[in-house]
Amino acid sequence: MNRRGIPWTLSITFLLSAGGLAVAQDLRRVDKPETPDLSWVPRKLAKEPAYASAKVRYCIWVLGTGSKSVMTMAWDESGGTGSGYDTLYVDRNFNGDLTGDGEKLFWANQTPAADGKQKAAKGARESYDVRNVRESGGDKVFHFKLRNVYGPDEIEYDSQYRVVTPDGGYEVGPLPGNHKILWSNDLKAAPVYFFGGVAVPNVNGKWAGESLGVWEAGRPVQASFRTVHRGDPPEAELRFYGSKFPGLPKAIRNNRWGRAAYPFASLRVLDEGGQVKEEIPFADSCPCAGGFAPELVIPSRVPPGNHLLVARMLRQPIVGGPAEYVWPVEVRNADFGKPLIDPALELLKKRLAGTQAAFASLRRAEGAVAATGSYPGEKVIPTAVWDNTMDPTNRDWDPRPVNYGTDRLLTVGTKPFSHADSRTLLKFDLSGVPKETEIVAAAIRLTLQGGPSIACKGGAAVQAYGLCRDWNETDGRDGRSCWHGPKFGGSPEIRWTAGGADGAGTDRDATPAGRADVGGFPALLDPADKSGQGPRERSRLVGLDITDLARQWHKGDRPNHGVLLKLAGDGNGTICSSEFLDYPYRPTLVIAYRGPAPQATRNVPADEDMDYARAEAVRRVKPLLLQFYAPLCSTCQGVQATTFADSKVKLVLQRRYQAVRVNAMADPETVKRYGVATVPAVVVLEPDGKKVIGRVGAEELTEAKRFLEALREARSAGE
Repeated sequence: MNRRGIPWTLSITFLLSAGGLAVAQDLRRVDKPETPDLSWVPRKLAKEPAYASAKVRYCIWVLGTGSKSVMTMAWDESGGTGSGYDTLYVDRNFNGDLTGDGEKLFWANQTPAADGKQKAAKGARESYDVRNVRESGGDKVFHFKLRNVYGPDEIEYDSQYRVVTPDGGYEVGPLPGNHKILWSNDLKAAPVYFFGGVAVPNVNGKWAGESLGVWEAGRPVQASFRTVHRGDPPEAELRFYGSKFPGLPKAIRNNRWGRAAYPFASLRVLDEGGQVKEEIPFADSCPCAGGFAPELVIPSRVPPGNHLLVARMLRQPIVGGPAEYVWPVEVRNADFGKPLIDPALELLKKRLAGTQAAFASLRRAEGAVAATGSYPGEKVIPTAVWDNTMDPTNRDWDPRPVNYGTDRLLTVGTKPFSHADSRTLLKFDLSGVPKETEIVAAAIRLTLQGGPSIACKGGAAVQAYGLCRDWNETDGRDGRSCWHGPKFGGSPEIRWTAGGADGAGTDRDATPAGRADVGGFPALLDPADKSGQGPRERSRLVGLDITDLARQWHKGDRPNHGVLLKLAGDGNGTICSSEFLDYPYRPTLVIAYRGPAPQATRNVPADEDMDYARAEAVRRVKPLLLQFYAPLCSTCQGVQATTFADSKVKLVLQRRYQAVRVNAMADPETVKRYGVATVPAVVVLEPDGKKVIGRVGAEELTEAKRFLEALREARSAGE
């Protein structure tokens, strides 16, 4: 319970074994979705009007979570001639009598013309507004708007369909489109809609506990969500628009269509014994057409076998409260454990032709797992890397001012519906390469990622041009790196000479520093397949020799603004970015060098820089405080927003400790070294980091006062 009386709902327990990091959670797990019991609903009416149609249609609505607000609706044809349903009867007061005042609605709530015939305006749609239906004995007020779009006798519900409570409320909507209200000509068989109770997730048409089938490593997969109130039959569902739902404050986050609570989706990777090795989060996607379909390219490190898709629903109590829904999924990975061939390294070896040199791979890497070499003999140097795609105009909207600095995939070439080719900016931090070190040769390794709309035509090549102007991958006050300019919208505003950094000699060099053939990607894996429909390449590694450019950067002969990646030729392609979750496929600068080895310039948040924190603890003679957390742990998010945001806590930590945050999922070695069993947790060390002074657990961390008391006791015991 936090200091506001709200229970924290998620903490993570780490079980360390030879098989790796296992995760067990106290979040309520749901292996089978809740099905509301609606058998009690009375399928009868006390009094009905004289219908004009012989085939009047019925459906029943249960409002709220109680059993007193049962609203029956009947849909009739005023003409009785089969010319169309246009009259709706609504039992607004739940007394079973459809003949009461205000319970008969003509379409669009309009009064019929004097001749008795309704004159529809051009483009008009049949609609019914049913507002201010108050829950019997409760505090909820319901508003409905029903309309037809796809046919004269079919009604879908509208996004104005909502419930209002003293604490807020929520709404549901019709999208994805073509979701129609169900009716029956027999009241006893009428479908029952339940506007209340639990908001249940469905993924790819499957309910929790149902297998999602087979996913292949290296291929992009989607978890297409819909979040619904289930009725009877289950097809009588009310969908939350874009799978948004009333969420706890810590569940609210930004998506491309606004700030709201969305499901958290991740792949829970299991070992042979069923223990959890890691949780790999999906990337949120644009909730087009009202859906929500987070995406993931399953990393090559995921072993073949049975795993789980996990959806964390941090819902408010009104729609079921926090829970974790799971779906079994089989992952196939034929290349698991097989060594990769590095085309950039092969380029350098060919260029050097036997010349003696050491090799290093500079790429973005967070934690021990990401920094592990994946190619034979590879030495990974964790390095700050920046990348961003610049998109031109397209058919549907204008992406030219948009920043893509955190996307997992970059793009080059002309995508469907685009009016020009996309380009990508890429820069590696070379400050970790000592000045006395000689860069003998250098090449960029890129990974093209396959997909249904990817097609690099024959002769296509990715070209790397040295950039003449600096840019910023973030979308902050300093501007952004978009199609219009490196600081378009910033102060002062700076535009490219030509859109997409295409100004030769001003934005970029006139000639490319390196190129790689990508023609025919993704190619058919079976050349004998005459249908052309067989499986195609999942990915392709390519190398671009940029030796001369890298030497100039390192020697200081020109500023290091990175490179512009363009596709020469027809087609388009996607490139794995520095945020891509399959670490070996991230953009990498492979260098051959002589002299002192390059040092890490890790692209980690300042408050998670362990090397800096250790050095400062020694310099300041202050205890080193390790704050362990996990990205998907809502309790961790809660204590970060409350306890560690408390002014007294911040002052104590600043004056008496050297604090650093530790991502437990990314750094299992540190978790194991200090025996951390649960997160959130705090471990206090002596300034040299060798001896543990004390520990503070999750329970004490949820309140600032208790945390400071526990911290004082831990320090006193240590001293």
